[in-house]
Formats: sequence, structure tokens, C-alpha cells
Amino acid sequence: MNILHVCKKYPLALGGDAVVVANLQKQQQAAAHQVAIVTSNCDEIQCGAHIYKLGLKDTPAGLDVITLRRMASLLVLLFKMFVILPKERPDVIHTHSIDMAFFASFAARLYGIPIVHTFHIVTFYDATQPALRRRC
Repeated sequence: MNILHVCKKYPLALGGDAVVVANLQKQQQAAAHQVAIVTSNCDEIQCGAHIYKLGLKDTPAGLDVITLRRMASLLVLLFKMFVILPKERPDVIHTHSIDMAFFASFAARLYGIPIVHTFHIVTFYDATQPALRRRC
């Protein structure tokens, strides 16, 4: 099976989705599945075969906040997915970021590829996060 993961962070950028996706990739490849990753453009994110870093360069912390830079990167994702999907030919797309899932869904629908979304959230007090998120 060919699996395409779409996530904000990927090792070595610190984040829960980075850890989850890296471990899923490891287990899926051990089970003889082909895995590709679409992720954000961040210096901390490792490069490799079948890893697509898209959008404007950002920091790991910047990826957790919707900014103009993030919105521009999501628009890049929207258009690049129409190139990546025919190249990788995934059987399923596993998304780990709701905003990225929305933008990837347009190409997925056109190519008839199902999307499975996993919603990752860790709520903890962090002064850099908005007040409402800190209260949840």
C-alpha cells in the first residue's frame, strides 16, 4: 500500500505530530508499505527521499500559529498536491493537521484518493499560545 502523510512537523522539528508520523512511517515501512511525507518548510525538518517540504520557511513555533506566512504556505500546498499525488500515487492520505488536510483535500478529491485525518492536540500552559488555547 502507498501511504502519504501530510503533517506540519516532522523530525527534527519538535512536535507531537512529528513523533507520531515518524513512528507510523517506521512501522508502515517495516510492514512493506511505501510511505511519503508532505510537511512544512522548516530548517529543523530532515530531508530525504519521498519527503516534500512545502511553503515559505518558518520556525517550529511559527507552524503552530496561523499567520500570513502560514496562509501563503497553505496555498502552496493546495497547488503542489496536484503535482505530488500523481507522482507518489498514494492509496490513502493520512493527514495530521486540520488546516493542511483542508487544502490537500481538493487534489485528493480530484484524484479519488481517500483521506484519513487524525486530530493531534496537546493542551498545556505555554505563554506563547493564545489565551483560549491555554485555558483548554
